[in-house]
Amino acid sequence: MAFASAKELGKKGSYKYIEIPCIDCGNLHWVALKRGTPRSQRCYSCSNKRNMLSKDTSMDNNSNWRGGKHKHTDGYVMQTIPKTHLCCSMRDTLGRVREHRLIMADELGRPLETCEVVHHKNGVKDDNRIGNLEIVTASEHMMIHIHPSLRKGVN
Repeated sequence: MAFASAKELGKKGSYKYIEIPCIDCGNLHWVALKRGTPRSQRCYSCSNKRNMLSKDTSMDNNSNWRGGKHKHTDGYVMQTIPKTHLCCSMRDTLGRVREHRLIMADELGRPLETCEVVHHKNGVKDDNRIGNLEIVTASEHMMIHIHPSLRKGVN
């Protein structure tokens, strides 16, 4: 075991460092000492691998997990889905999908295209019953909301 100061390793700060083997891969790496004990037992790459694995697979095991649903500020219900879900291509950067789009995709058995708009027939954004949802084009959706009487099939 070797010891070094931050300055000797070209790092900022006044920490003392110790060279220890990673508990996962066994490679030697420098770790800052905090109150005489190493801050981490894993090297940077092994630590990142563990973090990436735990993001999607530990949802149900996390004590703070509340089912992955929450209401967005715009009134729509958002649902968190794992990377292994059939509709994972519809996820945003946080792994969430608007629930009405997810329900329609599950009904169709395929992910929705970005050009497909899911409309709530009764206008209630969190009423996601399949009977209340329909797929329309963006132009049809604009017509529904701008002037309902211009909608196809309505006289």
